[in-house]
Amino acid sequence: ETHRAAKQAERIGQILWDWGTPTAVSTAWLAEAGFEVVAAGGIRHGLDAARALCLGARLVGMAAPLVEAYSKEGQRSARATLVEVIETLKYVMLLCGAKDLDALSGIPRVLGPTLSRWLAAGRNEEDR
Repeated sequence: ETHRAAKQAERIGQILWDWGTPTAVSTAWLAEAGFEVVAAGGIRHGLDAARALCLGARLVGMAAPLVEAYSKEGQRSARATLVEVIETLKYVMLLCGAKDLDALSGIPRVLGPTLSRWLAAGRNEEDR
């Protein structure tokens, strides 16, 4: 929204840029709570899709990269972008030893410090 905002709203958008719960955190929290999750925020390529699936998403949605490709070069470019996403996802699955998309949610994963802190904070909140 910051990119579409007018002057003062754009400045406020920049100040609040990191406000909110990241997609990865929302995906993991909801999956752990037993929800069927569709991860759609911030998915830019096949690695992002694989990460969301590893965190428990059942489906992944992606719009911005496809709209950008289409607006620049048309349908052929959008199709090429989608093919690249799928191919990247296949490579990630091969590298992880995941035989299918469902297997991605069960592979061992290493979480970075920021995501680990978010997830720990959510678990601590449940204990209160």
